[in-house]
Amino acid sequence: MLPEETYLQKCRHCKDFFWLEDGEDEEELYLRPLDERRPGITPPERGYEVSVTTMTEYRQALDSGVVRDREDELYLRLHILWLYNDRARDHNVLSLGPVSQKRWRENNAALLTLLEDEKNAYLRFIRVELLRYESRFKECRKILGRMRDPELKYLVPQYKWAIRLRHKGVFECLDPEDWPEYMT
Repeated sequence: MLPEETYLQKCRHCKDFFWLEDGEDEEELYLRPLDERRPGITPPERGYEVSVTTMTEYRQALDSGVVRDREDELYLRLHILWLYNDRARDHNVLSLGPVSQKRWRENNAALLTLLEDEKNAYLRFIRVELLRYESRFKECRKILGRMRDPELKYLVPQYKWAIRLRHKGVFECLDPEDWPEYMT
């Protein structure tokens, strides 16, 4: 199975974006190494060359006309959020320049709108995370108070802890057995 990051692609020739499910079967796809200059690796005669989509490409795709519906926009905006969050976790702080800060806020605002009446429990946690970034802690508590999904209930105390501390930054959610004592 393909890594999720590959479902949106940009044609190397015409620069148009496309969804892989609109193309050929997975067996006909070629996963291109990130370093294209590696000797001895050539694509098969048939099929697309597939690569990991970058944050810039996700943002470009939003304006390209490739978005067909709410699910497509949600897919793109979530991946942008996750890439920003990965940066923050990798560097222990989300320090962005003015342009990136503006783009991050715009993406978060659009995601909040998309997730306003969301029923999916995981996506409601994403909404809580976005609200927490904006210091909207009361709304976070309200959503968390209604969380009942058994597979995700371990997240509730971690978010409540972050809200109690008025923590607005990115944090890594831990499995309960890895919680520090002060969280139990």
